[in-house]
Amino acid sequence: MSFAAVLERIGTVQNPYPGLRPFETEEAHLFFGRDQQIAELVARLQRSRFVAVVGVSGGGKSSLVRAGLIPALGRVHLGAEAARWRMVVTRPGGTPFQNLTTDLRRAGLDPSELRRSSQGLLHVARQLGEDETLLVVVDQFEELFRYKDLQTIDREGQVQKEAAAGEAAEFVQLLLTSTQYLPPVYVVLTMRSDYLGDCALFRGLPEALNESQYLVPRLTRQQRMEAIEGPLGQTRIAPNLVQRILNDAGDEPDRLPLLQHALMRTWSQWRKSDSGQTRPVELQDYLAPSVGGLEHALDKHAEELVKDVPEKTAETIFKRLSAEGLNRRERRNPTQLRDLWEVCGAESEEERRIVNAIVDHFRHEEATFLTPRGGELKSDTYIDITHESLIREWGTLRRWVTEEAEDHATCMRIYDDALLYALGKGDLWRNPRLQLALDWWKLKQPTAAWARRYIGGEAQDDAGFRRTWDFLEASRTARDEERARVRRRRMTIQIVTSVVLLAMTALFSWAMYSRNRMKKEHETAMARAMSFSSLDDQVEHPNQLISSTLYALESVKREGTSASLHMLQQALELVRKPLAHVQREGDVLGVAFSPDGNYLVTAGQDQKATVYDMMGKKVKELDQGAEVSAVAFSRNGKYMTVETDNGPRVFDTASWQMLWHDAYHTSRYGRFGTVAFSPDGLSLALAEPYVIAEVIDGNTGEKAWDIPESHEGTPSETDEPHVKSVAFSPDGRYLATGGTDRKLRLTKVKDHEKNAWQMELNGAVNSVAFSPDSRFLAAGDDQGTAWVFEISGDENAKVDEIVQRKERGSIETVALSKGDRYLATGGDDGVARIFEIADQREVLEQPHKGAVLSVAFSPDGMSFTSSGEDGAVDIVEVKSQDEISRMALSSRNVLQQASMTSDTKYMAVVDEKGTAQAFEVASGKAVSPTVHLEYADQVTLSTEAKYVALASLLKAAVFDASSGKELFSADWEWGINTMDLTPDGRYLAVGGHPESLTSPTSVRPGRVQVFDVQKKSLQWSEDFDFKISNVAFSADGQHLAVGGEAPMLQVFDTAKKDPVVKFPLQWQSDCREQREPCKVNGITFSLDGKYLVSWANDKRLRVMDIAAVREIQTVDLHVYPMAAMLSGDDKYLAVSSQDLMGRVYEVTSSPPTEVWHRPLAQNDFFPFAFTENDKYIIMGSASNEMVIHRLLWQQKDLIDRACALMIRNLSSEEWKEFSSEKQPKACPSLP
Repeated sequence: MSFAAVLERIGTVQNPYPGLRPFETEEAHLFFGRDQQIAELVARLQRSRFVAVVGVSGGGKSSLVRAGLIPALGRVHLGAEAARWRMVVTRPGGTPFQNLTTDLRRAGLDPSELRRSSQGLLHVARQLGEDETLLVVVDQFEELFRYKDLQTIDREGQVQKEAAAGEAAEFVQLLLTSTQYLPPVYVVLTMRSDYLGDCALFRGLPEALNESQYLVPRLTRQQRMEAIEGPLGQTRIAPNLVQRILNDAGDEPDRLPLLQHALMRTWSQWRKSDSGQTRPVELQDYLAPSVGGLEHALDKHAEELVKDVPEKTAETIFKRLSAEGLNRRERRNPTQLRDLWEVCGAESEEERRIVNAIVDHFRHEEATFLTPRGGELKSDTYIDITHESLIREWGTLRRWVTEEAEDHATCMRIYDDALLYALGKGDLWRNPRLQLALDWWKLKQPTAAWARRYIGGEAQDDAGFRRTWDFLEASRTARDEERARVRRRRMTIQIVTSVVLLAMTALFSWAMYSRNRMKKEHETAMARAMSFSSLDDQVEHPNQLISSTLYALESVKREGTSASLHMLQQALELVRKPLAHVQREGDVLGVAFSPDGNYLVTAGQDQKATVYDMMGKKVKELDQGAEVSAVAFSRNGKYMTVETDNGPRVFDTASWQMLWHDAYHTSRYGRFGTVAFSPDGLSLALAEPYVIAEVIDGNTGEKAWDIPESHEGTPSETDEPHVKSVAFSPDGRYLATGGTDRKLRLTKVKDHEKNAWQMELNGAVNSVAFSPDSRFLAAGDDQGTAWVFEISGDENAKVDEIVQRKERGSIETVALSKGDRYLATGGDDGVARIFEIADQREVLEQPHKGAVLSVAFSPDGMSFTSSGEDGAVDIVEVKSQDEISRMALSSRNVLQQASMTSDTKYMAVVDEKGTAQAFEVASGKAVSPTVHLEYADQVTLSTEAKYVALASLLKAAVFDASSGKELFSADWEWGINTMDLTPDGRYLAVGGHPESLTSPTSVRPGRVQVFDVQKKSLQWSEDFDFKISNVAFSADGQHLAVGGEAPMLQVFDTAKKDPVVKFPLQWQSDCREQREPCKVNGITFSLDGKYLVSWANDKRLRVMDIAAVREIQTVDLHVYPMAAMLSGDDKYLAVSSQDLMGRVYEVTSSPPTEVWHRPLAQNDFFPFAFTENDKYIIMGSASNEMVIHRLLWQQKDLIDRACALMIRNLSSEEWKEFSSEKQPKACPSLP
């Protein structure tokens, strides 16, 4: 290539690294680090006209020849015979002569005499000019051995394999002969070293290799550095990035393709993030999520590409292009495009365009995964995987190749036995072998095109494939006939046996009845005893949560009363199955997540700081030689500090090497408190064992400043440290300290001469922690009080107490989660707890066998861990699996009312300011913009959340949920008590009574009006002799139910106002004795519209059959009901009541039977409803956000959930407390 051409290429090349593919000859200016090896190759060619370049897969053989040797030969002379070179580069593939013929023609030579004899290449060379010499480069020489993997299942396969072997031998002799005679022909081949043993199959080849073999040496570190830096030219690259890449790549030669691919992706990331190319290529580009470093770059890139194409088709293509060869060596399997069409079932032009597009997707631009790189795809174009590294490093492809190998083996087993059966030398298959084969066939659905690769057969004749299927069908038919014969024999035996057993059963039944009754009484007594033990553990022994849950589980299995179901449900809400478990020797005094959430570090009494990944696998163990009392990360994650009895130490997290150790701050009076990094990572705050807390320089360990007025007192050798805990706010404004003087203090970091705020708590302050957004500060004291304060104000700190929670014993540690959602505490009662900050609802308990000394949330707030005196560290998910979603208005105001569609898919909420929004229940995602109606306190929505309706005292309005546009509004001079919207959004009903009238006696006290929203007009209006408190539409919108301060329910035709039915009500005495009048508080239809459920302030629920016009069931609650809903099968009734209890009744029994109950929180919202085929109860709780929970209530579902969360059954000692009988397993799969 001329110098001008090189300059032109430099100006147009977008990426200097080739990725997985080898360097090409025209890219010699980008090929660095191989000068010595190029010179050695040239010297070899001067000595011998046959040179074999041998190396491991990925060692750079092809690049060395293409971009190193070939350009070098253009600059040097091997003698008078090699003044000018005519170079031919070929790959043998499965048809070496055909490929060489094509490449000779491409080089301007006539290959017609190539196969005349073993001197065919010499005949071709005679076409050259006097000053020209022929160089033949045979790249990927190991492809010649593919014939060994051909199937030989029949005579045709054997013939094909022998023909391929013969052609390979002839090709080898052609190459060897051409280097032994004149005119001179030079041959250079590249071959993987693991195929050297296969060369012994060819006469003369081992001898030639012994004479001329060049084993590609490993690159030195300096040479690999040149390969990284050289192609960049004037572009700068950060030295630390070069060293990181060199370290990641190591010195294994087979990692060069991965190195080039990672460099290609890193360069692209740099170009994308720095369009002006003003900064060097840096470590941040290499570690960007889209790159992932050398270990993950190829896998991430491939996964990124496969997401953009039909995955099943891509899987079929790559399975066809790759295979496991002999000895499980991964190998490429080049295939013509027409074969890919066939195996993908692409018959139409559109289907073939899809296959072509997928191939193009993986071979263009930076996708260097398939070849050929350029050119138009034709039906006979060979498609190949660029390099075996793709098979080794792309996890998905590794899995595909393994699956394909297993499917191949299965197919061949069936075919072999089918062939033997056809020859009369084998039998049909029987179970279980037959059923496994049928299941495999049904799952994989193999096609003739797929099977042809393994069992042969042309497109017009797939006899082998048909024989295989016919064999399975014949086996299935024989099996079914045998089963029928067995069934007939069994039927005869059963009839005879039944007559005999009938007499025996009559005699035995009475004895069994008596025995079973006694056994049931025993089971009931044992179940109640276990229930009491579960309750006792929950109240008196909170650190025994697992045994408490197991007692409740055993009780439910024996007696599924509503009380035992509630107890098990309550325990399960607090239990989490560990995502990872770590057991340390001695106390674990501190835990901390790395800022990227990838690591967990523990500080232990065993004098070690140990680093684990999130699966609990040990990554690094740092032996400190002294007790490690605390651990903390800098906010950027680059540094980690540990506090020991010998002073603080700071480590580089990239290498885990210690940067400095401050021996001045050695503990003299026992353990330190805590240690904290400033957000900028430049300072460390220490909880000193002296009078004051100190801030030291994070780079040197030198003292920076004292925290003023911090925890006065004079310590003695017996005193514990006065400052017990320190924490920087993440925004860097404040440093919080707490100690034995009971005072919690805030100090401004910028002006640290005096405290910005302080407060005396109930006892010694053991722990302080900020929320990730610096909005909240948490503290815990030794009197068992957990505190949360809200910090506001720009110049002067304004601190407001928002939570004060009392626990048992001393609180040793606190933490706040991301999003200001959760408070975690741990103390000497042996339980780590998590609470919702908004309502102090306890959501998780993590028991320990000893005091809890440290708690921590992961940076994303999704995971949690705790540690203590028992040395156990478990990582668990914070969110309960029963929490469906969270939804909140952007205003963050307190929510006032909620309404859910009858199918429980969508919910609308309205806040205290009259702002409303609709959400999807499953995801918590808003499906509408916010809409507003001044003073609105009621909300409802249509099916699929298409429309949202709001009502205030004097106005009702309907909005388009997608745009937020008001579609219709109605002003009322009457007070609106109730409203509802038909599921299709067509009609709006409002009801109420006049708030202020000059002549109230002249106006009837109740009115209902129905509006046609589409026509924006009044459909009908009706006045009543009583105040209206409730209206409700049926699920189909055809009927409207009306109730109020009258002993009557009325159902109207929605469109015509015609009365359909009237239900008289008989008020209970409880209602008549109240100061306010009796009234219907709520009405709802069953989903099928057959029944009407109403609840009133007489503490009674009524279920009415609309068609029969009669009350069919009554439930006396003895407390005011708030909401109710029938299950989809009308068998169960879910009720929430004013005593903050949720109950489920079986209403098909008489009287109704309570089958489940659960306490509700003060701020639990309604509705309280069935969902998911009545498997769950759904409910919400809210302050300024709605949290949707689903609660299991049926016995089997609760048992399944418990067994999924537990890690063991009751121990033999626990079981013996209740029974001397053999212990059955409540959860069969657990120990």
